[in-house]
Order: sequence, then C-alpha cells, then structure tokens
Amino acid sequence: MQNCSRNQTKSNQSAAVTAPTKRKFVQFSAGAWVIASGLLRYVFVAAGWIWPWMERPLEPSRRRQTVCVIQIVALILVVSPVVMRPASAIIAAAALAVLAGSFFVDVCWLASRAGLKARTT
Repeated sequence: MQNCSRNQTKSNQSAAVTAPTKRKFVQFSAGAWVIASGLLRYVFVAAGWIWPWMERPLEPSRRRQTVCVIQIVALILVVSPVVMRPASAIIAAAALAVLAGSFFVDVCWLASRAGLKARTT
C-alpha cells in the first residue's frame, strides 16, 4: 500500500511540474512571432546560396549587438508568467520588427558593396 501511495505522489508531483508548462505552451500566443524571428537567420543564410554577394562578411556592428540584446530580453519577457496575452504577442512582434529591420540594413549594406542599386518606389 505504501508503494502505491509513493507512485501516486510521484505522479502528482510530475503532473504539478508539467501542467503549468503545458498550459503556458497552449496559451502562448506569440509562438508564430518567435518562430519567425528564429527563421530570419536561416532565410538570410539561404539567400546567400542564391545571391553570392550576400555571403560577404559583415563588419562588426553595435547595432547588431543591441538587436541581439533586444531579442534576448523580449524572449525572456514573452515566456515569463508575468506577461500575458496580448502583451506577449505585441512584444514578440515588436522584437521581430526590430530584427527584420536590422537584417534589412545588412542586406542593403551588402547590396551596396556588391554594386547593386536598391529600388525605391
């Protein structure tokens, strides 16, 4: 009987640990924004396969470092239990916009070094 109650206690402890995680994952409304932020780097690398001028090395940049810190802080805020919907989605979307802007600046810089002209409409 004692063995049964130990197993039940372990089962309850396990459920108590995983339930908040599962609940947070299900309620996590910023998931698409976070995944898009992660995919941007892979899109940038894949673009280098198509356009060789995109594979040139970039000079060190304080802007890129700052954007990295913004991404880290945003991701911590988004997964923290303090920030709820819709604020988590707004924070993740803003972080994605900052990251996309940084990639855009880098692509423009690489294009200018490759002798390509940016189209303006």
